[in-house]
This record gives sequence, C-alpha cells and structure tokens, in this order.
Amino acid sequence: MNAALSILSFPPEIVIKSLEGLSIQDVVNVAQTCTSLRAIILSNKQSIMQTRNAFAIWQSLPHGSTPATISADLLYATAVASLAISKRLSSNMPLKPRNHVSYDLSLFDLTWNRTSPSHGHPAHFFLANDLLAFRSSSVLFIMKLGLSGAIDESVSLDLTSGNAYWYSVDYQLSDDGRALLVAVLIQNRTVSSRSLQVFEVSVETCGFGSNTLLLSVGVPFVEGSMSIALHDPYVVVSNNHEGLAIIDLRHKKGLTVSLLDRASLPELGGSGHKTMVIHFPVS
Repeated sequence: MNAALSILSFPPEIVIKSLEGLSIQDVVNVAQTCTSLRAIILSNKQSIMQTRNAFAIWQSLPHGSTPATISADLLYATAVASLAISKRLSSNMPLKPRNHVSYDLSLFDLTWNRTSPSHGHPAHFFLANDLLAFRSSSVLFIMKLGLSGAIDESVSLDLTSGNAYWYSVDYQLSDDGRALLVAVLIQNRTVSSRSLQVFEVSVETCGFGSNTLLLSVGVPFVEGSMSIALHDPYVVVSNNHEGLAIIDLRHKKGLTVSLLDRASLPELGGSGHKTMVIHFPVS
C-alpha cells in the first residue's frame, strides 16, 4: 500500500514512464492494484503500447481499429481479452467459434490446378483486422472485408510474368494501419535464379490498392529451401540454413551473414552447427 501511495505522488506521465518495458500482464496487474492506477493506465494508451510484447495484440484489435486510432480504454480491454485467451490456451480448454462469416470469392480468377506447385490451391494467407491477403498462382489478392459478408474493396497484384514455380511470402501491416507491406521471394522455372520483391500497398478507403514497388533485386541461388521474414525497414532472406541476406528497404543497403561453418561439418570431425544472435537497431 505504501508503494502504491508513493507512485501516486508522481504526475501521471511519470507513472506511465515507470511502466515502460514491462509486459502486458505486468501492466494489467498494476492496473488491478488500485482504482487510481487503473484510471491512469486506462486513460493513457502508451501504458500498453510501450510494453515489450505489445505487438502480440495488434492482430486482436477490434474490426477496423489500428494502434494509431484505437482509444486507450479499448486498447486496455483488448489486452485483457488477449491475456484471457492465452490462459485458456495454456489450460488446454477446447475452443469454440463464436461466429463465422462467409465471403464469396467466385468473382476472382483463382487457379485450382493441384498438379503444379505454382498453380495449386491458394496459399500464404494473411488476416489482420478487416484485411485478407493471399496468393493464388502468380497473383496476390488483397481484400477489405465487410461485416456482413461483403467484400468492400479488393485489388490483385501480378507477382511475375511467368516461368515462376515457387514462392515464399511474408506480410506486415504498418503501425498506422494505412499500408500493407508484402515481401515475395520467387524461384524462376527456366533458370537457376531467385528474385525478391517488396511492395507497399495502400489499404486506406481512399486509394485502396495503389502500390509502390519498394525493392526488386536478384537473390543468389542455392539448392534447398529458402524463406523470408519482413519487419519494416528490414527484410531477411534465409539461404537453406547456411546464411542470411539482410536488406534495409528504406536505405537500399544490405549485408550477408554466414551461419554455417563448413570447417566444422561432421565429415570433417565437427558438429556442423553453430548458434548466432544478431541484434539490429530499430531506428
């Protein structure tokens, strides 16, 4: 009780600053200690947004809301609901759907040739708030979903002109909810080459679907699997677990990192495995 009283003797902005770097669970626990602290937290969105795991609830925001537009009290309620879901999942309780909405995709030119890896069923799905994106063959579809089963807006992007047979796709919704970043790694069918493309697509009501090609660059070919990860301003390409190509989208700079020490391969008497932790600045 004395600790609570000493904290409340400071201005609200100092109280919020003192919560910086805590987890969402920690902030909710603080809000439950007394009505005064609860009022401060519920009226200051920063108390949740500055937590170290705030990103975990972005896709749980109410329909049409973004971190920039949601109110402080609704953001707190979303955080509490997310924690409740996490506890239910950890307790192995069965989940039951509350409702479902069906959307008619028959108006779109979807390819369903199951005999070809590039023309199989739709893949690489992304759902956040009222946005749905997925790839079908060489076309990327992005849609803004309505509450009644209607598709309010839609756009399609051709990822390649042909001869591609393998894709890896990653997405990121901007913090303000106005744009969707899409990174696509493409394997060419006729030559041993791969290319990386990154698009920034507007998802605002006015200008929905307008897009900018932020990056188009060739990627060194290696046998085996490759994958990509996108976190603005960086995109990372993993080369068959042997190395990484890391690119700064905004400054068009990059570097490669070798992860596999071939001198320690099993046939040479080593384990062939090493652990590397890489830290990058976020600003």
